[in-house]
Amino acid sequence: MSRSIKRKETSDGVTVIDEKTGEEATGETYVEALEELTEHLSSLAVLNTLFDDVQERFEETGTTEEDVEEAIEWARSQ
Repeated sequence: MSRSIKRKETSDGVTVIDEKTGEEATGETYVEALEELTEHLSSLAVLNTLFDDVQERFEETGTTEEDVEEAIEWARSQ
């Protein structure tokens, strides 16, 4: 998979922007900015995987948004 990364020189150093996701990161150097962006995108990938797993589980068990809202309300009342 290829990505397009934009590079901007700023007063804070270098900002890189992943054009696919719109995510950006700034570092003192281009390499530092890329490292920061990589860490951020990796975290997003983990969260997306977790979301997909939860969504699949909800679909398997027939859990609805209403069920989730009721569970949250119940938990807050405890």
